[in-house]
Amino acid sequence: TTVKIMLTTSIVEQYRNTTVKIVLNTSIVERYRNITVKIVLNTSIVDQYRNTTVKIVLNTSIIERYRNTTVKIVLNTSIVERYRNTSVKIVSNTSIEERYRNTTVKIVLNTSIVERYRNTTVKIVLNTSIIERYRNITVKIVLNTSIIERYRNTTVKIVLNTSISE
Repeated sequence: TTVKIMLTTSIVEQYRNTTVKIVLNTSIVERYRNITVKIVLNTSIVDQYRNTTVKIVLNTSIIERYRNTTVKIVLNTSIVERYRNTSVKIVSNTSIEERYRNTTVKIVLNTSIVERYRNTTVKIVLNTSIIERYRNITVKIVLNTSIIERYRNTTVKIVLNTSISE
């Protein structure tokens, strides 16, 4: 399985060496249990991250044993107020079969989240609208290949945790 994280806009110099860890932390076959994949951002980002697009691309088939896999993307540098308009796109560009319909992908911001996001869990369901109070958080979920009717209720959770720094 290949997971690609692509930043499609430019970045300030200070974030060049930022490390993003993708951790497969639940129900993985024995040989993958402790695998941690680190991806280093080596391009530039606009200082405010306002137009940053992050794409998670599953570009190969995922087999049965990954059914319950939870993938967490952890940003390990400070996230401040200015990031609230960042767009995140999750793109599935290969066939995803029935057995993956319950897979949960969590995007976790675990450092320095502004006070007003404390303990906030935003749930976004495909084909439904986002309630008014989340209007400042732009999340785009794009299913662009071989996604059929049965996936309409797939849930993607974006979790802003409790590590706060006003």
